[in-house]
Amino acid sequence: MKIFLIHPKAEGSFRMPPLGLQIIATVLKEHGYESIYDIDPNKGDDPYGLDYSGKDVLVGITVTYMTVLEVSRLAEWIKNKNREATIILGGPQTTLEPEESIHNKNVDVVVIGEGHETILEIAGRMSEKKTLEGIKGVWYKNEKKEIIKNRPRNFTKNLDTIPYIDRSFFHERDYVRHQGTFLEKWFVPVTWYMMTAFSCPYNCNMCQPGLRKIAGPWRQRSVAHVIREIQFLKEKYHAKVISFYDNDMGINKEWLKEFCRETKKIKGIVLKCCGRANLLDYEMLKIMKEGGFHSITVGAESGSDRVLKDIMNKKTAVRDIIDIARNCYKLKIRLGTFWMLANPGETLEEMKETIALASELPVFYAHFHLAVPNPGTQYYLDALQGGYLKLSSWNDVSDRRHPAIIKDGVTVDDIMNIDEYLITTMVKKGWNYTYNPPTLSFFNTRRFLRWFPLLVFGNEMNMFLRDFKFYHFRNVYLGLLYWLNPKEAEM
Repeated sequence: MKIFLIHPKAEGSFRMPPLGLQIIATVLKEHGYESIYDIDPNKGDDPYGLDYSGKDVLVGITVTYMTVLEVSRLAEWIKNKNREATIILGGPQTTLEPEESIHNKNVDVVVIGEGHETILEIAGRMSEKKTLEGIKGVWYKNEKKEIIKNRPRNFTKNLDTIPYIDRSFFHERDYVRHQGTFLEKWFVPVTWYMMTAFSCPYNCNMCQPGLRKIAGPWRQRSVAHVIREIQFLKEKYHAKVISFYDNDMGINKEWLKEFCRETKKIKGIVLKCCGRANLLDYEMLKIMKEGGFHSITVGAESGSDRVLKDIMNKKTAVRDIIDIARNCYKLKIRLGTFWMLANPGETLEEMKETIALASELPVFYAHFHLAVPNPGTQYYLDALQGGYLKLSSWNDVSDRRHPAIIKDGVTVDDIMNIDEYLITTMVKKGWNYTYNPPTLSFFNTRRFLRWFPLLVFGNEMNMFLRDFKFYHFRNVYLGLLYWLNPKEAEM
């Protein structure tokens, strides 16, 4: 049997390996399926250039809302090459909208929910020339082209039963080498990605209830299970930098404290993660720093308490964001922040409050997105019901000139002007920036030059080679002033 696992390219997506497909590929390989082609166009591979011929061909494709059109095009192309190929769709979009997926004439099977157990049963039935009747978590078309909807599959309760990812399908370095600048390609250490937990227990309107439908209830691996995988990566691949996919690393504080006690014993490892501003106080951050965490990213989202509470249901406050920024700065942890503009019902003044706060915080980098009503979220459901979802195609999500939410008197021109205001404000205060279609990313030179001179100088040079903006020289000058006057760097 020939098995293809494809993760179609999404415009503006982050350069991170597809852990879900890696788990599926690992499970298949462990059960004797050897001809597995793990393909990701983000590292330069071309799914249109592969040989899909043969009688026993299984093609599994991950679908997100940003790749729906590309998946449909690819499925049609494969069927034109081999009508006998079995095309299986899985991923977030198929779980949220399985009807749309299964009614595609070129799709044979849809996997709903977690796929690592389901795909194994599908491959087994195909090998034995049997139907997919009764396989949980599967919708499929029978020989009469009738749609059969099997019962849902429960989410895996014990994450320790999921095998460690087989890293031999590709090298993590590929996710930097093919896209980055010269400095990124050859001198930035390889980042290895892991997860310690699935899903999130919070109910933020921009994520839920869709995330819980996709990922199930929040669950976490045991400390021992995660530590063994880190040690394996260090011993076999000489891993030095490990980044965790988890939505919020600080949900289980006792787990995190135990984990940091163990990582403290592993020399030469740098850890990165995401967290929540209201969960990581100074003492917890100090424990994390001692355990090897040098970089943390939080979803700060807004500089307005009203937006955080009434629009986002975030359960954090501006005070929490300020506190974690100050504490990380004191501990020399490089804090990153994600911000959202043009949330439904947000005013222009509140957007400016967000920009003002972000520009003054002592954080290493800040990423700005326009609010996107992801399918299945409260943002999406409210926008549909309220008639303010302005989106002709999900492909437009990657274009900041086509905001998906237009509400309460805020216009497209207002949002585009906010982008210009954002750039002007941040650059004036010593930040440089790069534009990735859905994201404006800013890097803080003025505050961090005195602590990480080589890193900051390298970053400035990297950014200068990309866009040749002379303000980079001014940013270095501001950074030198902060270096000479440390007190001015405090907030």
